[in-house]
Amino acid sequence: EFTSDKKYALKDAELVLFSAPSQQYKTILMDFVSEGLLPEKAILVNVSKGIDMDTLETISQITSRIVPAAT
Repeated sequence: EFTSDKKYALKDAELVLFSAPSQQYKTILMDFVSEGLLPEKAILVNVSKGIDMDTLETISQITSRIVPAAT
């Protein structure tokens, strides 16, 4: 089933495949977290690559900082 409704799509998700351009990754992930869209027990799989040009953090480091339970 296809939908553009993030809340509906992630409501009962057991696994979340997360992909965003590296320079927007931090902002998009923070939005998902602040909106409560990531189910607490879901496995978060990141498929983005690169580094944040402002902080020089890798995508994995950003994820660990924003979603500590993801590590």
